[in-house]
Amino acid sequence: MLLRYSRHLCFFACTSLIAFSQTNIGGCRAEVISFSNSQRMNIPDVGIADPYPSSIEVDGITSPLTNVTVTLRNFSHTYPDDTAAVVVSPRNTAVLLFSGPGAGIDAVDLTWVFDDRAEAGLPLFGALSSGTFRPGTEQWDDFFPAPGPGGKIRDEDPAPWEFRFAPLLSEDPNGQWNLFVLDSLEGDGGQIEGGWSISFEVVPEPSCGFLLTAAMLFPHYMRRRKKESGKL
Repeated sequence: MLLRYSRHLCFFACTSLIAFSQTNIGGCRAEVISFSNSQRMNIPDVGIADPYPSSIEVDGITSPLTNVTVTLRNFSHTYPDDTAAVVVSPRNTAVLLFSGPGAGIDAVDLTWVFDDRAEAGLPLFGALSSGTFRPGTEQWDDFFPAPGPGGKIRDEDPAPWEFRFAPLLSEDPNGQWNLFVLDSLEGDGGQIEGGWSISFEVVPEPSCGFLLTAAMLFPHYMRRRKKESGKL
């Protein structure tokens, strides 16, 4: 009787474990964590956008990063060549998204994903379209006033920003991320109607491997239990 009771107790413990594992297997597979700010950003005919900056608070990321992407939603401007955007991490690392894309052709309701793995940045000339692009397109020496990252005072000065997201991978991403957008010349304006978001690809938690292993071993346990139950 004691042996039978202990086996039932083991069965209950194992089924509890596998139930926990199954509810978390999806979490083991999820490797992208995203945060967003859907507030519209208004871009004046000259000067800084409103709000300046647009901020996103990131928290709860404990795993190492493998990639970072930034998305701007529903960008419109009657002369996008005037515009520039830079994102700044909580550790004050700035990454230029673009400066002077698309010349003077209207941009209408475009969504851009910036990803180091993209084949090319936003084009400097021609019509712009939605899509995935590398950060770092630069045509002008734009200056982002405080609290932005500034800019080059002289042509020979080093840029106060990176042109890729790669340097961010070694940083702690938790904290406030800021997006700074400006229009450098008079005469045209626009907006980022849908705001922006930032996404982090992370290394899966080590515990996922344990839970997935438990899920795979559970059927073997059940077959063995059924076989042994005939011997009681």
